[in-house]
This record gives sequence, C-alpha cells and structure tokens, in this order.
Amino acid sequence: MSGGKDLPPPRTDDVLSRRFSLGTLPPAEPHTAHTSHTPAPLAEKTPTEPERRKGEPDGMTRRTYYYDQETADALAEAVNAIHHRTHGRVAKHRVIEAVIRAGLAHLDDVEAKLRAAI
Repeated sequence: MSGGKDLPPPRTDDVLSRRFSLGTLPPAEPHTAHTSHTPAPLAEKTPTEPERRKGEPDGMTRRTYYYDQETADALAEAVNAIHHRTHGRVAKHRVIEAVIRAGLAHLDDVEAKLRAAI
C-alpha cells in the first residue's frame, strides 16, 4: 500500500436504501372541519374536452364491443376486401366507418330483425 494515512472504508449502509427506496410520503395534513371561517376546498376543474387516449388521432375514438366470432371474422374479411380492392387508398378505419354508417342508415330494419328474434 501507499505510505498515506489508512482511512476506513466508506459507509455504504444507506446507499442502497436511498437508491432503491420508493421514497416517503409527505406528511398528511390534519383534517379540518369546514366552518363559515374556513374556506371549502376548490372544486376540481372539469376538462372542456374529453381526455384523449395515447396515440388516438384528433376527432377519433376507440371503443370496444364484444360480438360473436363469426361476425368478427365476416367484418374483418369485408374490411380487408374493400381495403385491398381500393389498393389501400381507403384506410381500414374509413372502411369500417362506412360499414357502420350503412347499418345506421337502416337502423329501423336492424331493430325489426332483432325484435323478431326475441
């Protein structure tokens, strides 16, 4: 070793705990009953427009509906067929919008068929 002064090894007992700790929570504020002399907390601000999901383009939304496998397969096949027949110039989301709108245009017929099946 060198001729220098022997030093004790550095303390490492709290290094790991600081590095891997989740931190401490700030102390909770004591509860105060609201009286005429204590102001009530401010109401949460409501957003003016709905919160968008990550990756969701402007003006579009994502919804999940469950339906039987046969219908899902037929819908996927129809969307893919139209998409490919237009050589990809019509996006799949536009194709499915058109299919849904076509069904919406005949909503009375759809309802009649569903009522008849009851």
